Amino acid sequence: MQTLIKRGYIPDVVLYSVIIDGFVKALKLQEALRLYHKMLHEGINPNLFTYTSLINGLSRDDRLPEAMELMRDMIGECWTEDKSPHPSHYNTWVLWSGWLGGAL
Repeated sequence: MQTLIKRGYIPDVVLYSVIIDGFVKALKLQEALRLYHKMLHEGINPNLFTYTSLINGLSRDDRLPEAMELMRDMIGECWTEDKSPHPSHYNTWVLWSGWLGGAL
């Protein structure tokens, strides 16, 4: 991230989200979560892409309590009358339902 800033990139939700997604795909969830918390600390609000990437990564790593906490945050932040859930969010719910034996 520091290299990008030195090159003149201004950290925004898109830059953070792309890097977070890269960490998730590389199975570096701690780094992804560290960057997510840094983003929040800097006053940059995550978007649906940010949340979806983290939630899916945590789910695949069997860290469902953390994933569910982020899902709640996402619902509170991103789902409003003018914004509806993306199909990938429904996929996550279906995946969780299977893991939890339909408890959702």
